[in-house]
Amino acid sequence: MQEIRSTIGKYFMSGLLVLLGLALLILSPGQNYLFKLGGFAIFVVGVLGGLYTKGLINRNVQVIIAIVIGLGAAAFAYLDY
Repeated sequence: MQEIRSTIGKYFMSGLLVLLGLALLILSPGQNYLFKLGGFAIFVVGVLGGLYTKGLINRNVQVIIAIVIGLGAAAFAYLDY
């Protein structure tokens, strides 16, 4: 039981970001492409977090890609606003 809680705890934040990104993509029929690109960026950051937690990518690679995508998502949000 403790092992299950530990596994859920490790993947919680990345799973939350994946679900948020998917929700933004699916539940945004009236939004423009910038909003959808921001949702996709959040989804990708969540996937990268899960891959890092699983040990499939290096931390430096994950951080660099997450920063670039995060800045892109912020730029999309600004342009959309």
